[in-house]
Amino acid sequence: MRHFLLWEFICGGGCYEDPEIDVPAGSLLHEGRLMMQAMIKELLEIPDSRLRLPLDSRMSEKEGDFLDQLKLEDSHAERITLIWISGKDHLRQILDSELQACDYSLLIAPEIHQALTRYSGIFERGRAVLLGPSSEVIQICADKWKTFMHLVRHEIHTLPTLKLMDWEGRHFGDDCVVKPRMGAGSIGVRRVDCSGSNPFLKKEMEKSSDYLLQPRTDGVSASIGVICDSINHRRKYYPSVQQVFAPQTYDYVRCEGPLEDSLDRRARCLMEQVLDSLPPFSGYLGVDLLLGNSGDVVVDINPRWTTSYCQTREWVHWNALASLVHSREQQNLK
Repeated sequence: MRHFLLWEFICGGGCYEDPEIDVPAGSLLHEGRLMMQAMIKELLEIPDSRLRLPLDSRMSEKEGDFLDQLKLEDSHAERITLIWISGKDHLRQILDSELQACDYSLLIAPEIHQALTRYSGIFERGRAVLLGPSSEVIQICADKWKTFMHLVRHEIHTLPTLKLMDWEGRHFGDDCVVKPRMGAGSIGVRRVDCSGSNPFLKKEMEKSSDYLLQPRTDGVSASIGVICDSINHRRKYYPSVQQVFAPQTYDYVRCEGPLEDSLDRRARCLMEQVLDSLPPFSGYLGVDLLLGNSGDVVVDINPRWTTSYCQTREWVHWNALASLVHSREQQNLK
């Protein structure tokens, strides 16, 4: 029997730890729930799996309603144990105990307020094997400024990037995008006019290095995901998709795909360069790209499960989590 701890930050009580996020709601809750539900279905395909799911007690769903949404067979529902989290101290207690009791752990957390970075270290210290990128990889990719510097150092094409505090007096194009240095789900991303004195930019510049500035560039906004198996040195790619954003707010709307073969090959080519530049790891990683007429560039590296995974997993005929578990167990037999 295999016991899995599946913890999603927003649904699972992480907001108790972060007063700036407060009660779980909005787009992060919606996306977190989608990813968690997709992973539950994948984990239940693994023979003899038992799932442990911490959930924020303030969420509107009750135990039966939450499981009913998944439309599970009774035999599958019996393999899931929900743990209702009632506060910050309770969350720490549950995570500590479950990370020692379970065989495997899966972490879904946003980069906002360094949540992903903080909890990856906590999960790595547990007995349970973390099925995801290492904290070393997360340190590189969760901070978008560090990501930019990493890509430049490895000569991987990316967008020109400035810390917003360094923008004044430098011509960086008129049509630009401002984004948080630590962000997820398009929260805080907006399109801005840099042609003159912009009150918004002046105000945000006072927040020192919290925001980055990039030129807006035309092209196909694409995303591609991969499962890496560092034990067997394998990579399995999900089909690449096009990301659709609201024109002005840059709010994430949906993904469409899969992309045509020529665009998919271009996306995989950039993904290969990114993976070759990172320390080896076993788990899922997503890369956001801009495929343009004048060249392709990496926009962001997401060292975590992404919303696109919820759709692209339906297009492949393999179970990513089962393959990672199999590799780990085969290694233990040697």
